[in-house]
Amino acid sequence: MEKNYRIVGKSVPRVDGVEKVTGAARYAGDLIFPGMLHGKILRSPHPHARIVSINAEKALRLPGVRAVITGKDGPGTLFGFLPQTRDRLALPIDKVRYIGEEVAAVAADTPEIAAQAVELIDVHYEVLPAVFDPEEAMAEGAPQIHSHVKNNMSAETHMNFGNVEEGFAQSDLIREDTYKTQEILHGFIEPHAVVAQWGPGEKVTLWASKQSPYIVYRNLSRGLNLNPSQVRIIQPHVGGGFGGKHEPFGLDFAAVLLSRKTGRPVKIVLDQEEIFFSGQRRHAMIIHVKLGLKRDGTIMACQMKLIADGGAYASVGQLSIYLPGAFLPLPLRIPHVKYDAYRPYTNKPFAGALRGHCIPQMRFALEGLLDVMAEELGIDPLDIRLKNAVQSGETTVNGFKITSCGLTETIEKAAESAQWREKRGKHHRSGSKVRGVGMATNSLCSGARLGGHDASSAIIQIHEDGAASLLTGATDVGQGAMTVLCQILAEELGLDLKEVMTSPIDSEMTPLDPGTYGSRVTFCSGNAVIAACQDVKQQIFAAVAPKLGTASESLEIGDHWVYVKDHPDQGMPWIKAVREAFYAKGQPVIGRGTATPGTEMANFITGEGNLSAAYSFGTQIAEVEVDLETGQVRVLKFIVSHDCGYPINPALMDGQLHGSVVHGMAQVIGENITYMDGLPLTTTLTEYGMPTAADAPVIETIHVNTNDEKGPYGAKESGEGSMISTLACVSNAIYDATGVRIKEIPVNPPALLRALKKQAAEARR
Repeated sequence: MEKNYRIVGKSVPRVDGVEKVTGAARYAGDLIFPGMLHGKILRSPHPHARIVSINAEKALRLPGVRAVITGKDGPGTLFGFLPQTRDRLALPIDKVRYIGEEVAAVAADTPEIAAQAVELIDVHYEVLPAVFDPEEAMAEGAPQIHSHVKNNMSAETHMNFGNVEEGFAQSDLIREDTYKTQEILHGFIEPHAVVAQWGPGEKVTLWASKQSPYIVYRNLSRGLNLNPSQVRIIQPHVGGGFGGKHEPFGLDFAAVLLSRKTGRPVKIVLDQEEIFFSGQRRHAMIIHVKLGLKRDGTIMACQMKLIADGGAYASVGQLSIYLPGAFLPLPLRIPHVKYDAYRPYTNKPFAGALRGHCIPQMRFALEGLLDVMAEELGIDPLDIRLKNAVQSGETTVNGFKITSCGLTETIEKAAESAQWREKRGKHHRSGSKVRGVGMATNSLCSGARLGGHDASSAIIQIHEDGAASLLTGATDVGQGAMTVLCQILAEELGLDLKEVMTSPIDSEMTPLDPGTYGSRVTFCSGNAVIAACQDVKQQIFAAVAPKLGTASESLEIGDHWVYVKDHPDQGMPWIKAVREAFYAKGQPVIGRGTATPGTEMANFITGEGNLSAAYSFGTQIAEVEVDLETGQVRVLKFIVSHDCGYPINPALMDGQLHGSVVHGMAQVIGENITYMDGLPLTTTLTEYGMPTAADAPVIETIHVNTNDEKGPYGAKESGEGSMISTLACVSNAIYDATGVRIKEIPVNPPALLRALKKQAAEARR
């Protein structure tokens, strides 16, 4: 049924758009404070070493240097997301665990002086054996990176649903293979940046580029041995996060400790080379997958062993290896699942959350092997996905309850738009270039119950002129979340978007919020805004109902008019109603609302339980062109068919879908970090292979609306799910073009040419 809203469902401009396009928006790196100093960080040149001594005398004698700090300037308190994963210090005291780890920091009058001073710090190391391969790290006798675990195992998960042996016994075709994915960076253009001010009463304030300020202040307070109320996070504009700005990093602690020592604000901004050396990564993975199918293509069983390279610290690693297993039976139905995942420490920068949070790697393996088996059975990849697609009302084998589901429709519409039947297997060729198409499916939660504080909150203050101010702790990291929340508020209260104002996130002023992760903002914070609007309405209606000669329950608001539901002409202007409410009791009108993901917390060890109140679904089809002479792969077009429930702002949703598929495309055919004994040799975005706007393919988006009953205005996730299928989608398209199965990414030209040469030699035998 077509919905008719004033503002929701419309592609209105972003509320922060003018600021950003005119350059008026201020990011953390733009901030300047009176007396501010500039910080630089000394980083470890070794992947694994004991810190024997640090001598900063030469640095302190340099004119303009105000302070030097080391790990010993911190309280020596471990922090982390869970009690069992607290393995990091503000700065290391006794030992470094990867090249680029923070060892000391300098505050000086200028960045140039600080950089010069860092070079003057003398550190004596005792070099220790290092391990870089996750399988080697798990082996007996491997160098021990942390003493509190055995075999370097930072986290592991084991899931058993159904009876996998029985499922394989009922299968007519069983195949298994190994797939590998590389680590990648998040790719945000704004680097990590922070300004810290240590104030009276041991109170610290940070202006920082973060996507989850409340997560940051909890871990920062723990790492500094302070109470959470002693740490204040003020968030300027954020230039992208994608999962990489959730937690405090060495620069945050360094800025705080330098400010405490100098009594002045200290700013630290990383450059891209520092991010390559120390930035959080997407987990590289080795995935062993075994799949069993009936002759008609019904998936019967899947067994998977996953090894994720965790790097030097735990971060959110327990969640990282839970998610691939939890989403194994979604969006394609699998009745029997066995999943074992391991996340060993290695002497490399640590890995954590990145758009889709480890599910894309799993889908790359699963949907790649599914295509292999579909071909062996003589079934079109399109048909095998239609056959196994989950439907509304189902419960997955691990307990995910599917409320709204448009997966089948996304498959059908994507296939129709891409002309799948006409193009698949046709190997269109022009000179040395050949084309192919590939398909994959996806699903993701719309917010997740992860434990601890999990409720999103909103506060709405109504002004005397009828305008509204929205306070929320939800972070807009560039995705347009604040615009969506303002649209919801304006729709609920009958206002224009220009009458809705927002304030920067400030942990001392804005309500507590879990942060921007798990595609929760529109779903959870949107519902919190609706709840706050209901509170506002109740206050307004209680004041004006006697004036209109009716009960409060009979009133409604629409387009600046408060009226009786069955008699729209019986009412009064919004501004008059507001003033009646203000003057009736002499009190302001302030609405409050909260919302949670709506489920009980799942078991992150066994995998049992319903992770979210709603799940998005989608299908992608990629068309690629491969040059058989050079090995170059070019993605020509993406069809992105996505069930987001209902798009509150279609243009912003399209932007999220476009960003997701280009992000995923880059992991398949470009982005890669090369190492030599733990030393990153890739230090610029150009070397790294990040695509530019000119590299983006044609992207066609198809909105499949299922109007989820739990989502605000029927909305679900749209910011991450589409990336989940991109790795498999592009890889499967390369196979259709060349006949080469892609089981390891990235696909670089030399590797593809070797595979083509091997294929040709085998064909001649």
